Amino acid sequence: MIVAVVINHNLPENADLLFEALSYGFDHVELINGGSAPEKIPINVTIPLPNVYWEGAWLEAMSRWSDMDAIWVVGGDIGLVDPPISYRQAIEAAMPFGCWSPAIRGRAHPFMLAENSGERNRVKNVEGMALAVSGELIRTIGAKFHVSTEIGFGQDYWLCAMARGNSLPNYIDGTVSVLHPHAVGYNEGDAHAKMERAFTEKFGADFRRTLFDYSSDFEGNLMKETPMDDGVKLTVATVDNGWGVKDFDRIMANFPQCRTVIMRKGVSDFSSETSAKVIPYNENLAGVIDADIVFFPRIGAANRQEYEHLVDAHIPVLANVAFAGSKIIHEENGLVYGNDSWAIGWMKKLVEDSQLRQKLRGAAVVPVVPIAMAPVVESVPSSVVVSIITPTFKRDPRVVSRCLDCVRLQTLQDIEQLVCSDGSNEQEVATLVGSLGDARITYQHTEGKKPGDFGNVVRSEMLKKARGEFVLFLDDDNIILPHYLERMVRELRETPGTDFAVCRVVHFGPLKEDVLGAPPKVITGIPVKLHHVDPLQILVRREAMLDIGWDTERGYLADGVTLERLGDKYKYVEVPEVLGFHM
Repeated sequence: MIVAVVINHNLPENADLLFEALSYGFDHVELINGGSAPEKIPINVTIPLPNVYWEGAWLEAMSRWSDMDAIWVVGGDIGLVDPPISYRQAIEAAMPFGCWSPAIRGRAHPFMLAENSGERNRVKNVEGMALAVSGELIRTIGAKFHVSTEIGFGQDYWLCAMARGNSLPNYIDGTVSVLHPHAVGYNEGDAHAKMERAFTEKFGADFRRTLFDYSSDFEGNLMKETPMDDGVKLTVATVDNGWGVKDFDRIMANFPQCRTVIMRKGVSDFSSETSAKVIPYNENLAGVIDADIVFFPRIGAANRQEYEHLVDAHIPVLANVAFAGSKIIHEENGLVYGNDSWAIGWMKKLVEDSQLRQKLRGAAVVPVVPIAMAPVVESVPSSVVVSIITPTFKRDPRVVSRCLDCVRLQTLQDIEQLVCSDGSNEQEVATLVGSLGDARITYQHTEGKKPGDFGNVVRSEMLKKARGEFVLFLDDDNIILPHYLERMVRELRETPGTDFAVCRVVHFGPLKEDVLGAPPKVITGIPVKLHHVDPLQILVRREAMLDIGWDTERGYLADGVTLERLGDKYKYVEVPEVLGFHM
């Protein structure tokens, strides 16, 4: 289990935002407040402390949660750029490690910056503004620092040195990033002086070279002992209940440059029988779905569903032909083998040939043909009743296609759908929209994606371009039933004095479980408050929505903040039916 810990000193609004957002991605979130002024204490504080600085907060975290798989400590000034669950998945995918950090946008050393980072770089050192440390390292060093620098300068490098000394890798992970502002909330000269005194006394004046092995540039910080051409170990994973573990280990023993992960599905505990990292089963296959390669030496009733799901998800798959059935078409959507020799040959090809892996990842992405019952509309209706605003960003085209199809199946036809990429022109999406031959559905893109925006600028800009009497904000991975628009519009028109309608949806998560329960969950959207309502549930008069505007400052929480403002000012009518699915 991973605990996410926010450290705050006099930045309560951002710390509360971080706490709320991380609650969507992590099961265990804490907020340490260290000596803030009384008026600057966050609402969500779980551990109040005097001003103990970064070092004291880390010592508190290590002493409390050393039994965790990892502790991710995030400074209270940090901004999230990616969905909260992405950080947890990235940390899980990097295990085992000593220290880990997302790439940084903003103030950081060059070796930390997002523009310099590959997908996951193995490095000597990691800066500490959003640092995760593994429980294994914490337990090895005894949950304490061996030298005190009071403010905390140098402790991140010391932790990395301890990790290297214990053969635990340190990573800077470019698959996710955070925003670190340029402002400094402490006396930097004093912090440097205290680090110099403390480390010189303990390790000598040359500690930067002898202990930290420090280099400020990107290339100088990389660990290059791995033979992979990108400097990163590939992860090969499988799902198994124990019967294929020996085959998996025997063949993967030929690839010591790869990390191996087995998701255990079944009651047998075979962790002592394998050199791979054994992780518990979870339905979303986190830890396997994001692997570079998946390898199924054996497939049976216990893991066939997962095998088929991974093939469908376009993960590069290698499987034994005796068990694979017709699911894999060799070299088109995966690879099959008949004996160990062939398995080793094809695995070697997958490991060494990044173009083959890339080809398999895109193998099943075929041109999308509109489903037969979706109408083809050659002109925009003269009167647009509903404008549907759909932000998209780097989404699988098949998922976007599903969203477009559910709009084209609506029984209410007088609509427009504004599909808009968040920050760049995505040609695949533009081509997909153009292939529909439906003049009601148009594609455009915004410029200059804002870190941590989550499509909010798209919603704000497209709202100003919408022409409909009513507006629906439909994300690209969500679905509405064919009678959604007709039912919601009818209810609004037949209920005098109302400005927006609220229906029910099935929400597959993530959810704030202490409020709504574990997903999937039918949520009512009542009350229209943050954490209780999803944009998918709301059909609103355009004039009312223009008056409220769409929040572009609150990142992941902007939809709840915006809809709460709408509910505070305007009257709604409840439609007590499930009309959509938040996927």
